[in-house]
Amino acid sequence: RAATAPRPTTPTADPDRHNIEAALARNHGIIAQTAAELGLSRQALYRRMDRYGIPRE
Repeated sequence: RAATAPRPTTPTADPDRHNIEAALARNHGIIAQTAAELGLSRQALYRRMDRYGIPRE
């Protein structure tokens, strides 16, 4: 069986806590703009914020 190559991870493919917090700061906490910058839906951004314990202010 052939091994599968690891998927490359980029900040927009799987933003981590730091990237999300930085994008929120750049966008003054505006969820729609932050999600668009990260290439996520608003719902996906909210899920990741919940996962990383980032408050919804």
